[in-house]
Amino acid sequence: MKMTITLNYFRNWFKKEKPNYYSYEGLESLYDFLTEIELCGKEIEFDPVTIWSDYTEYENIEEFWTERDEDEYPDIESIKERTTLIKVGNKGFIIKAF
Repeated sequence: MKMTITLNYFRNWFKKEKPNYYSYEGLESLYDFLTEIELCGKEIEFDPVTIWSDYTEYENIEEFWTERDEDEYPDIESIKERTTLIKVGNKGFIIKAF
């Protein structure tokens, strides 16, 4: 049995269960990214625990750096080479855990 998840359902679920984990715009970007994957033929089950475990949003590159304990500070292009990166607005982004 399948259920179609709309953007509103997706957003409302996360805003209720994980209210400060993703921004409003970040949820839309993540939803669009996941539905693009489905349009390419790979069905995705709505598993919010896996989603928030796998995808982290950052307001900017500086926030990313403060959460990492690394000697070098990668730029956006370096991060894209290592993992999936989803743009959010002008400076923000969501990355898949690596």
